[in-house]
Amino acid sequence: MRVILGILFIFGFLVYRISCSLKFKTFNVWREVAIWIFFIYLVVVANLTLFKHGVFEYPISIQQLIDRVNLVPLVETYKMLTDGWIVAYSWYQVIANILVLIPLGFLTPILFKSLTKWWHILIVGCSTSLLIEVFQILTPQNVVDVDDLIFNTLGAMIGYGVYLLFIKLVKYFKLMNVVEKFEVPLKKPIIRVASVPISIMVLISCLASILAYYESTLCASLSDEELVTAHLSYEGEIISTSLEDYRLILKDDGEYLDLDIYQELPLNRVRMIGGSQWHPEYNEMNYEFMFLTDDFRVDDEAIFVIFGKNEAATQIKITYLEEEYIEELSPGNFLVVYPKIILMDDDSLYQLYDSKESKNFEVEFLSENGEVVNSL
Repeated sequence: MRVILGILFIFGFLVYRISCSLKFKTFNVWREVAIWIFFIYLVVVANLTLFKHGVFEYPISIQQLIDRVNLVPLVETYKMLTDGWIVAYSWYQVIANILVLIPLGFLTPILFKSLTKWWHILIVGCSTSLLIEVFQILTPQNVVDVDDLIFNTLGAMIGYGVYLLFIKLVKYFKLMNVVEKFEVPLKKPIIRVASVPISIMVLISCLASILAYYESTLCASLSDEELVTAHLSYEGEIISTSLEDYRLILKDDGEYLDLDIYQELPLNRVRMIGGSQWHPEYNEMNYEFMFLTDDFRVDDEAIFVIFGKNEAATQIKITYLEEEYIEELSPGNFLVVYPKIILMDDDSLYQLYDSKESKNFEVEFLSENGEVVNSL
């Protein structure tokens, strides 16, 4: 996807440059070379920062946004640089954040004669880094970190220092006339000039993201049977239920039970976010349970799901924090979802996975006369 986006960026900008040449009926080879060098550099930066994990991501929760933002300068960087496990990767991140905008600090004063002062580069470097950080909110797995802003801006200023040394050498060898051929005259403010290539990249990125979003999701109007058969053929029994924005579908594949979990998304779409299986040969109990969590929920919140095969019980009783929930069971496969949110900050809940008792959570199967059934 990153390669395709890069090609689309270049193609879109090529169309724009051709239209400019036809409109103004002028074409300067040196100037075009300079403009293309600068634009391709921007494409490389976008691929290294915004799209290193993929295209723009949608939707995104408020909690996920908050978790991705760090506004405390240098504290997290110091922690990572002093952590023996990730110190090498942390140094790589710091150095990469500095290096990525060094070319910006070097190329900007060469290409734009009106931007040759140190404070020009400080503003350009800081603004570029800030723009990257803002867009990273919408990209998967990236974070918005004030430390990146600091190191990116430092890189731009280092690039400006390289430019000053370069100009001294150029003047010494009397090659300024060659460098001046690459200058791009600014008849408009730099913000308006930069808005064109940035707009092209944003537009193409958004279109690619929308396409990827629709290709990776399914229509929420599909029935349970249609969802199950969207990728694989299936003709067996289906049991389904829902809670909040989740749709759970239980399939009987003969030798085992297969649970698919879908999450409802904006624009009338759904996507499979996980699942579980019950295998009788691997599980002595006739049921399987799970605490459903995902990135879009508040930390430590989960939904309790239990499913399996029933032959002896008529009811299931779930007790959480002394509050009981009872649901009727029929013979055969069953799928039950506890109707309230479970807080996973209770360490005793994890004892359930070791077939131990939890002080705040209990699951019981009951017979017709209310007695506990030990075996389904």
